[in-house]
Amino acid sequence: MCEFPEMKFSWKRPSEIPYTNVWHRFDTKPAQNGAIFKVRIQDLPLGRIDEAVEFMTKYFIADEGLRKAVNFTEDEVSVKCQQYMMATVMKEKMTLIAVLDEDINNQEIIGVQMYSVISKQDPSLPKVFPGKAREKMDQVFSALQGNFNPLEYFRTNAYLYDWGISVASNFRGLGVGFQLMDSIKWLAKAVNISLVVIRCNCLEAQISAEKMGCKKYRELRYSDCKDENGETVCLVEGTESISIHALTL
Repeated sequence: MCEFPEMKFSWKRPSEIPYTNVWHRFDTKPAQNGAIFKVRIQDLPLGRIDEAVEFMTKYFIADEGLRKAVNFTEDEVSVKCQQYMMATVMKEKMTLIAVLDEDINNQEIIGVQMYSVISKQDPSLPKVFPGKAREKMDQVFSALQGNFNPLEYFRTNAYLYDWGISVASNFRGLGVGFQLMDSIKWLAKAVNISLVVIRCNCLEAQISAEKMGCKKYRELRYSDCKDENGETVCLVEGTESISIHALTL
């Protein structure tokens, strides 16, 4: 495993909140063959972290638009450190998964949404991570973030931060991604967190964020993000800009 800047989170999930808990159940939109699937949104069990990291490696690292734009999968260091980061976040017990809810013998994960709680007590998170592809992404994130600090802007002690979402390719277009995003409302209220901050790398995420009631607070056109040589860092297919959205509960 590559050397990786340590990520520490001070906030801990309250012991009185059931873990793992089911937060939502729904039926998907009809698939092309007419099939409708029953799905539940629940906490990710600690015993399934490796499985969830593998899922996100297959669908998030390989498919997410910004990561495609920087050729993320071709950079072994970036991939390994992303996997390490995801596992670290998942141990915070705030990641949600979408699971097929029809057969007790089939608990297939079909979607993952990673969250952690950022608080005033946290040491500063690393601003730069190992890997050339990751470095390009961090340039974009830094330009987007600027001086925007949700803790100060919203005058809060803590907020839920989104680290990424993905849905299995054969379940996309059925509403699973939106239901995953929207279900954070129930978890946030249960743990008494009143602010959710979501970084939207692609147009689909921006649409879903606004549908769930988020407002946009920062936006950066990918074409306006330049490196030290004045070259555009990356362009994301089908998406003009990256944004930070937030939901107050």
